[in-house]
Parts: sequence; structure tokens; C-alpha cells
Amino acid sequence: EDLENGITVKVTPAAEGEDTVVTAVVTDPQGNTSPEGKDNSTVDLVVPGDVDGDGEKT
Repeated sequence: EDLENGITVKVTPAAEGEDTVVTAVVTDPQGNTSPEGKDNSTVDLVVPGDVDGDGEKT
């Protein structure tokens, strides 16, 4: 069922330039657990071409 419908988890992102790392293990109703899954991403909020830090390209 999870493979068909997916699982949604809200994750608070790290600060600018830092990595957000998420690990997960899924347990079914019978108590069987999945192998650990892991993924990461780097937060990048800088607008290309923003030379004065106002969030807009100049």
C-alpha cells in the first residue's frame, strides 16, 4: 500500500548552504521493517545575480 500511495513526511530544512539529511525505516502491520533509506539535499536560497542580498536579480 505504501508503494502505491507513498508516504508523506514534513521535514524542516536546514539553514542556507547546509545539508538536510533524512533517514527512514518503514514497519508494516506485521512488524516487518524495511532497510534504512537515506537521502540528503543542500539548501540554496541565493538568487543568481543578486549582488546586494535583497533576493532579486539586479
